[in-house]
Amino acid sequence: MQSVVILDLLKLLLKAYKKIRHMENENLMEKYAWKAYIKDGCFEEYCKRHNNIWPEMIDELKKSGICNYTIWHCNNELFGYYECNNGVDFATSFQAQSDVVKRWNKYMKDILIMEMDPITGAQPLLVKIFEMM
Repeated sequence: MQSVVILDLLKLLLKAYKKIRHMENENLMEKYAWKAYIKDGCFEEYCKRHNNIWPEMIDELKKSGICNYTIWHCNNELFGYYECNNGVDFATSFQAQSDVVKRWNKYMKDILIMEMDPITGAQPLLVKIFEMM
């Protein structure tokens, strides 16, 4: 009987520990937002390319620490958002050095208008104005 109580207590402690670690990781996660424009008449092609994104591109994004990546569309404007497990600096530096990311950017260039940061080679970071946690 006593071992069952101890086991239940250990389970509760483990659950609490995981919850605390998750909250710590969430608070440390850096966020990145970018924007771009789809060239007129290219929306369907843009969607098609992302529906068939290269597995190696997904792998590169994961290696760079990017997670929770979402892209929204309104008219011809795109808004992208992702979180960086290893920080924004690491993610942008990793992408700037990646041959796979360079090939992807070249592949998308005919349908996108995207200003790239001359220093990082990544999309310019949008400035956060408001955040509610």
